[in-house]
Amino acid sequence: MEVSNSKKIKQLHFLINDNFTVAKHCRATMETISEISLRHYFQKLAAKRSQFAIELGDQLNELGEKKPYIPTSTYESRWSEISHENKLKNVRKNLKLYKQSLSKYKRALSNINDGNCREILIRHKAIIAGHITELRSLKKLIKEKIETTTGNDSSKHQEELI
Repeated sequence: MEVSNSKKIKQLHFLINDNFTVAKHCRATMETISEISLRHYFQKLAAKRSQFAIELGDQLNELGEKKPYIPTSTYESRWSEISHENKLKNVRKNLKLYKQSLSKYKRALSNINDGNCREILIRHKAIIAGHITELRSLKKLIKEKIETTTGNDSSKHQEELI
């Protein structure tokens, strides 16, 4: 096995683990959200990242490496409390994980120069960058909703005191 092949294999294993970690956190975030549309959104994010891991596993197979263990489920049921604060905290955590993933993909792209594998990494990187933009917007909306909710409560309380 060439040195470059072992480097590619190591990078792909690293990205597979990262994709499953992010998918797991997306599923955990889904549990902290009461809105059906947002639950569906995080479910789609988790499914997309699991799909990325499977695609990278196929690339490992093409490099002559045995397919990595891919769990049938990366879902843990924790029954977290549903609140705006938990929602904001988990969206922030997802955003952080996605930013870290983007830098990991950039690092992998600096080491992997082969056609098909590189194209897959470029496609994944572009999708992740798009998700970062969406998560930033979602974080901003949740923050505004919390501020509006707490702002209204404090003004009502002030009115009661007067």
